[in-house]
Amino acid sequence: MNIPTKDFTIDHHSKLPLHVQVEELFRKLIKMEVYKKGALLPKEVDLANLWGVSRNTIRQATNKLEHEGLIVRKKGVGTRVAENKSLTTGLDHWYSFTREMQEKGIHVINQLLKTETVQPNEEICHFFNSSPDKKNI
Repeated sequence: MNIPTKDFTIDHHSKLPLHVQVEELFRKLIKMEVYKKGALLPKEVDLANLWGVSRNTIRQATNKLEHEGLIVRKKGVGTRVAENKSLTTGLDHWYSFTREMQEKGIHVINQLLKTETVQPNEEICHFFNSSPDKKNI
């Protein structure tokens, strides 16, 4: 394992849950050049021993990262950083919600809602069992 121990430690006295701390450490690991190039990440048992946490804590963090598509696990092989698939974010052109939906072929109708306070008439007061001068909130 070639993990620098200084920047990769767990604070067992922190209020931050252990699995969140482990997840943050994994995020640092997967940014390391050696792992970006396809090297296997360290084994769960080795990291659990190094960081002083259970394997379940390691798994909880890796499950989340795998769900996010950041890592890929193969039973009997190990865990690697997922290949960087080109992600389209649409951040190169910002549109309003209406315009974005129109581009997708969805017809959008914008409506304006207006509210105001009015004095109720006798029929409405009778229906709500209220008097016209009483303010109900």
